Amino acid sequence: LSFGGLTLLGLSIPVLNLIVAPVAVIAATIYLYGADEPG
Repeated sequence: LSFGGLTLLGLSIPVLNLIVAPVAVIAATIYLYGADEPG
């Protein structure tokens, strides 16, 4: 599964989506900006 597929799968589960939604945003932000870049 892709990142988007995992995200949709998580969001389709009522309780899990409360956890998946913010985690997906954080993970996407880290992925886009790079975890090891300062700032």
